[in-house]
Amino acid sequence: MRQSGDALEAIKGEPFFAALAENSLADAALGRWVLDDTHFLRALRRMMGRLVAGAPDEHSVDLITGAYPALRFELDRFSREAERLGIELERSPGPVTQRFNRLLDDVSREPFAEGIVVYWAVDTLISRPGHPCVSVWGSPSPTPSG
Repeated sequence: MRQSGDALEAIKGEPFFAALAENSLADAALGRWVLDDTHFLRALRRMMGRLVAGAPDEHSVDLITGAYPALRFELDRFSREAERLGIELERSPGPVTQRFNRLLDDVSREPFAEGIVVYWAVDTLISRPGHPCVSVWGSPSPTPSG
């Protein structure tokens, strides 16, 4: 947490995180985020699996598979939250998530170098405060604008 000071400060202004921190996020918004992010994480995990299959060396395999425990933890957490909210996680995600997941699937079938660059870009994007995914998947409004 101490090393994340700047990132934590930057996300305070995000409406989703502010509502989450204040425990005022509408269940509909939280449920939509849980559903869409679950589908995104599943697609990312499949992409990572394909990258592992095409990895040129063991270092690359270790680098990619190192993220699996965190993904499993997050998927388990979303599953518990979906159960609490009465959300069926096998429902289709929203259109933005569907398009993004198709992109992950498509690029995972390309040569390893292309796939790993996209994986790096996605990881970098979702790790940054203020990334577009928060405003699309996590806005307090129950309907996405994208």
